[in-house]
Amino acid sequence: MCCLPADLLAVQMLPEWPVATIMLRRFTKVLSSDSGLKHSDTAVKQASVEFTGQLTARLCADALAAEQTAEEVTALLEAAEAAADNDALQAVEAPERRQEQILNSLHLDYLAAAHSSSRNSLDSSNSITAAARRFVCCRMLNDTIYATNRGGGDAKLSEEQLSLLLVQHRRLQDSSQPVLGPAIGSLELSRAQHVSLVRWWVVGGPLGAGRGTLIKWLLEAGSREGK
Repeated sequence: MCCLPADLLAVQMLPEWPVATIMLRRFTKVLSSDSGLKHSDTAVKQASVEFTGQLTARLCADALAAEQTAEEVTALLEAAEAAADNDALQAVEAPERRQEQILNSLHLDYLAAAHSSSRNSLDSSNSITAAARRFVCCRMLNDTIYATNRGGGDAKLSEEQLSLLLVQHRRLQDSSQPVLGPAIGSLELSRAQHVSLVRWWVVGGPLGAGRGTLIKWLLEAGSREGK
């Protein structure tokens, strides 16, 4: 179990491991509880401090890397939106939601291509990319439902609308065609560019935004130890 956080840190920016960020967020919740930094056992507390420090340092380094590639990422997202079919993108008013949808679509296309190329291989990469694709589709479905229901009032999805969304995302998961249309293939994104897109998404998300809170926890843990 002690090796799992380190493994998650090692793969969290890789397109093939989108679940790593979710699991790291679960770990951070444990860190802030009596089972982590506030534990009565000194060994558990020390291990929690060490992991918090590793996570904080990694997120700060990733934030710096994301800042350095921000212009490239913005250009990639704009190029993808320009190349996308008009009906491929849902009508999303908020710019950040539109960027998120484009990024997820590019992510799915990358995983579909990786899955296809490894279909005849004997290693585990085929099952990994298939599982990652299912996870990204589920994440997209969850984000769509959450964003709609958050509006309150009549904005909440009906059972019929929810069923339709489930069917749409199931088709999306099973499809081997580019999510945003065939013209997206002309972008010919490299794996390094996909890593930059994932890093941009993670740093701008809840985990990356929590860097300040993690630093605060470390300071509080050090203050308790000094007393």
